[in-house]
Amino acid sequence: MVVAPVLLVVAASVGAVAATSYPAYCAKDMAATKIQPLDAAVARSLQLVQVQVVVRHGARTPWSDRICWDGYDEEWNCNIHELERPEIVALNKTWAASREFEKVYTRGDNVFRGTCNLGQMIDEGHSQQVFNGQHLREAYVGPTGLFHTTDGLDLTNTSDFYFESSDIPRTINSGMIIVDTMLQPSNASTTFDRSSKPVPWHTNDYARSTITPNPAMCPKLKWIDAAWRSSSEYVNWVNSAANTQLERDTKRVLSNYDHATLYDCLMTSKCTDRALPTGIDDDLFRRMTTREESVQIQQYLYNQSAYAQAGMAAYTKRIRDRAIAASRDQGPRFVLSAAHDTTIMPLLAALGGSAWLTEWVPYASHLIFELYANSTSHYVRVLYKGKPLALRGCTTAVCPFESLLDLTSFSIDESICLAPSQPQPALRPASEPSGRIASCVNIHG
Repeated sequence: MVVAPVLLVVAASVGAVAATSYPAYCAKDMAATKIQPLDAAVARSLQLVQVQVVVRHGARTPWSDRICWDGYDEEWNCNIHELERPEIVALNKTWAASREFEKVYTRGDNVFRGTCNLGQMIDEGHSQQVFNGQHLREAYVGPTGLFHTTDGLDLTNTSDFYFESSDIPRTINSGMIIVDTMLQPSNASTTFDRSSKPVPWHTNDYARSTITPNPAMCPKLKWIDAAWRSSSEYVNWVNSAANTQLERDTKRVLSNYDHATLYDCLMTSKCTDRALPTGIDDDLFRRMTTREESVQIQQYLYNQSAYAQAGMAAYTKRIRDRAIAASRDQGPRFVLSAAHDTTIMPLLAALGGSAWLTEWVPYASHLIFELYANSTSHYVRVLYKGKPLALRGCTTAVCPFESLLDLTSFSIDESICLAPSQPQPALRPASEPSGRIASCVNIHG
């Protein structure tokens, strides 16, 4: 059965906030992620031929069903709903339901009190992705853009457009909101045209997905992870005086918490103005979140980004292959991949190491790959949160196409995910007295 999701948003407006009073992770200032245009003189000499966007979903509820800490009993209510209309095509005949059905998460029957399901995008997340769609439209639709106009575009043509996401509602919804905002025809009706051909949205079973590092698809990840956790660098850091004291301070104010979910629990509370447990002042909040952020970044950067490169090789190769195809006038012009923090963070680490991966990526962040051409050559520009990143060996506004091929060369190593023949490194003891850190971090954030 083919299910066609449609978004219905009720009262999804977000009031003005002072962005500086929130962690950057909350993405309260979406204007800061506008896409920086090329210098006019450079732009006049080039034609933009392809854009690939990797975007994180918008703000959401906590992703794990594990209690954040003793006493956590927050209510989460969501106004983003899905309308579904099952359809089947068989024997050259199409049967479609005559009605649309609204999926309703019944109050009282979910992990959290309220109407949100686990990890659901909240109303603010919808607003964040509308901003993203507007910024993409401003950057890539117009006289010198990738598209001169949105009128007449055939979004069902997968040779020209390719939309994908993990098979999780918050990424699917995020991507669709962006596409609908960015590529809305100038004469579009506000009502749904039932006769219009559905736009293909590509996804797959999460168990076999490579949109985030997946040990099931890349066996070497478990080996690299064990090597990192047994390394003197990691063990000494975990057992440092600062982290030992932080663990004591945390235990004084929290009980029954888990390091694998602590960052998410703290941030989903802070970003939505929910009260934190008594005793968590600004200093302790900063130290707690900095520690969890550092653990995740360390894993991705360990041993010259070995975990990140192996875990993101298959995904990176698709970006590379599409760029190569476009350089030969064969690839789609626009690709949108709606994904997770655990997509963009290892991708930054794999491509740019510690120069690129410096933070836990905020909600609705994006990594963009632009491909340009002139009469003789192709050029690339890579942007994170709308700002250009420096490519190795290149100091100009746009870099030779070979720079991208060099950055992504690890992805064509067919042995990159093969586990070594020697035994997996034995874990050395590292103090984690009140919880665990997932053996292979694959947080669906």
